[in-house]
Amino acid sequence: MVHNFNAHAGIFGLEQPFIPQLGTLKGIEMMKDFTGKRCGYLTAIKPHHQNKRNKWVWLFKCDCGNFTTARFGDRLSCGCLKRKNNLTHGMKYTPEYQTWQSMKSRCKATRLREKRNYLDRGINVCEEWKDSFETFFKDMGKRPTPRHQIDRRDNNAGYNKDNCRWVTPDIQESNKRNSWIWIIDGVEYKSRAEALKATRVSSMTLIRWCQGYVDKRDGYIGKPKPNCRMVRKYGT
Repeated sequence: MVHNFNAHAGIFGLEQPFIPQLGTLKGIEMMKDFTGKRCGYLTAIKPHHQNKRNKWVWLFKCDCGNFTTARFGDRLSCGCLKRKNNLTHGMKYTPEYQTWQSMKSRCKATRLREKRNYLDRGINVCEEWKDSFETFFKDMGKRPTPRHQIDRRDNNAGYNKDNCRWVTPDIQESNKRNSWIWIIDGVEYKSRAEALKATRVSSMTLIRWCQGYVDKRDGYIGKPKPNCRMVRKYGT
């Protein structure tokens, strides 16, 4: 329903249209003036109405010529951007496209965990891939199997053609920032899974070999096995 400013003006005896302010009406949001401001492909024209939660909904004109209503910041286009993306390459709903989108989101994220692991470390998406899914797909190709995921060969470098590959989860697990190199009897293994497969012992035994252990029942301290240790792959 379109909000009637003149009705408010008559009720309150005002010559000018009534614009609710904080504290004037309980639960009504103060209206910010976004007239002429852009959000993606949209330009704000005027306030249209208030929704059920008393939030202001604006009328926008899209660059394609269509009009739409939305909360400011909720949409980037009238819908033509989504249609354009899908018509351009027809792969919007494919795993490869979702991987491309997720990759960009991780590098731009401002939430503490993602920011610490990507943005703060200078991990970014190369210019060739940033704005072109077609180039990304040309360089990476289709995932070999549904199990394959994108992986950076050098965990301290960004996403680009030379540093990225499709790998299975076990390989990716051994190439994380917190991955360990396992040295058992002087032989180096890139992951715990690889060490377990070669030694055929339990995970607990492998950890005891490398770190030692303390028996809580009698306080016995078991020392690490000679020539066995764990080393951080990336030194952090």
